[in-house]
Amino acid sequence: MDRTRWKEYNVLMVSAIVQKRAFPIFWTLLDKQGASKKVEQQQVLRPVIRLLKRYKLVIVGEREFHSIELAQ
Repeated sequence: MDRTRWKEYNVLMVSAIVQKRAFPIFWTLLDKQGASKKVEQQQVLRPVIRLLKRYKLVIVGEREFHSIELAQ
């Protein structure tokens, strides 16, 4: 999971890593500048977790992400 600024857009995305390559599979545009909130992170993760629930998942995010709260 990553949040990045691309041109004038603030993008929160989830990517799948396959053989050292990351493929974006779900994203949303945030209507604000700066870091994402836990609720926004949950909204972008839920569809991905539902889609990939049969697979073993490891979710990785940097310091911006609500690690313990989000995991619950």
